[in-house]
Amino acid sequence: MFDEYVNGALNPRGSHYALVTAKNDTGWDLADPGWLFASPQSALGSLDGHYMGFTTFSSQNTSTAIFHQFTVREARAYTLTSLANPNPTPVPNSLTVTAFSPVELLLTDPEGRRLGYSQQTGEVAEIPTGNYYRDFPIAPSDNVDAPSLGDPTGIKTAYIVSPQSGTFRLDTFGTALGSYSLVIRTSASSGSPQEASFVGLANVGQASTYEIGYSATSPTPITGQRVVTFQNALADISNSVQLGLIDNPGTANALASKIEAAQSAAARGENQTAVNILQAFQNQVNAQTGKHISGIAPQVLNEDASSIVSQLQ
Repeated sequence: MFDEYVNGALNPRGSHYALVTAKNDTGWDLADPGWLFASPQSALGSLDGHYMGFTTFSSQNTSTAIFHQFTVREARAYTLTSLANPNPTPVPNSLTVTAFSPVELLLTDPEGRRLGYSQQTGEVAEIPTGNYYRDFPIAPSDNVDAPSLGDPTGIKTAYIVSPQSGTFRLDTFGTALGSYSLVIRTSASSGSPQEASFVGLANVGQASTYEIGYSATSPTPITGQRVVTFQNALADISNSVQLGLIDNPGTANALASKIEAAQSAAARGENQTAVNILQAFQNQVNAQTGKHISGIAPQVLNEDASSIVSQLQ
């Protein structure tokens, strides 16, 4: 997938796609048909040619020249397989989870079957209609000393055709320190496609858990929430400090102390005390937003407290 620049300006009409057909000694061959009166014609057949650019004309009249250049947004690998049924019945139902982030995904369906990446066992593909793939950045060619283009942590996607109705568990595992976003998309035969999104903070080895409710028959086929522990909340405070989203040690220490106090109260069975402390935690987050707490940290920390409160009540 390319971003296209027309006469030096980003084309607002959207992305441009081409098929990579082979690798040669100098780079990558492409199939990119449909251009009329392009010059040089050789540029249409290579990735380097798209980087260098080519000129098209709406007719053989050279006064209508338009110059096109491209940068790679992402690349996706496909495997050619046989198709037993050349005319399969379209399947309207699907569940897709995409992470734009330094995290891996592990999706567990209502039967306990998993799809994605497990910290304990690595890649798992137990859901028969599921697929897990990563979109990593690529370099222009092996012989070009240029930075790779795209998300350096890789975009991860778990995709299931004809998912079961019920509650799915989604675990994210951090591969680096940073912020991430999740986009969950569903389609169902009963209604239009639905989408939900979340943001979070990650660090190497840290895990977060989400619950996704899916129904193939409901007009609103998707619900979702993050299930937060006290340790998750403390980790989010620490990650916020490391990322500069909390810039005052005193603020960070006060927030962490409230989480630890709420945890101790809950351990003693004093749930209402813990709830009160967590509400004070949220008040402090809101008071410091725009002062010593910035970016996505206020949203993440408030959602952390709300999730724990809902579990205590």
